[in-house]
Amino acid sequence: MSRLRVAMVNFCPIYGDVEANLVAVEQQVRAAAEQGAQLVCFPEMCLTGYASASTILDYTLCMESGKMQRLGDLSLKTGIAFAVGIPEWEAESQKAFITQVCCLPDGRMISYRKAHLSQREAETFQAGDRMVLFNFNSFTFGLQICYDIHFPEYSLAQALADAQVILICSASPMGSAQELRERWTKFLPTRAYDNGCYVLICNQHGAAPSGLSFSGLAMAFDPHGVLIAESDKPNVPLLVDVDGEVVMQARQKRSFFKARRPQIYHLA
Repeated sequence: MSRLRVAMVNFCPIYGDVEANLVAVEQQVRAAAEQGAQLVCFPEMCLTGYASASTILDYTLCMESGKMQRLGDLSLKTGIAFAVGIPEWEAESQKAFITQVCCLPDGRMISYRKAHLSQREAETFQAGDRMVLFNFNSFTFGLQICYDIHFPEYSLAQALADAQVILICSASPMGSAQELRERWTKFLPTRAYDNGCYVLICNQHGAAPSGLSFSGLAMAFDPHGVLIAESDKPNVPLLVDVDGEVVMQARQKRSFFKARRPQIYHLA
């Protein structure tokens, strides 16, 4: 079975300075590649810094912009896949989305728009309307953004669609790294255990002009629900090796998918 090294980065952006953040992302991708990473994940809205107020609309990016093409070219040149977060502007609908963009070395650029918005985010952004998975180096990845993690049926749906890794970018400003760790370890191991998949998450780091402060934290849980790696260091890649054999063994050992009885759950 295949293996893949993933780097999770607690990125510390300069709020509103897209160019400086682009340069930092480029540097982080190359640094992670030197450590054997084949895929690098950055936090929610890492290219601008996170905000939910309408002032963030001054920094939105279109998927067709030269800056996004620059990221696509970086993936092609380095042979490294990476996921970056942006506030996306869609000209046709005149709406903004919280989006994670995955740049792949075969030229694909896959975008996922956050499906579950907090009440504050919903005042500025439109929710996405589709679940997104992508294939890379024999693995299937499910994408989630921050608030999405609080909806267990979303992780189940991705696992049923054969996601072996759930990749989560976050910008959670709620407390210290230790407080964030205490919250995540309440439910993320269960997402991994019940669905027999890796759950990898990284958080934004640093302060924003809005007064929000992000502690930065990256964690990795294996398909048995075991915490296998963590770090709260800013701009230092947390390296995680995911193994398809471990996913297969976990799903064979616990045949939860086969025992499901969705016909009696009546989920709305």
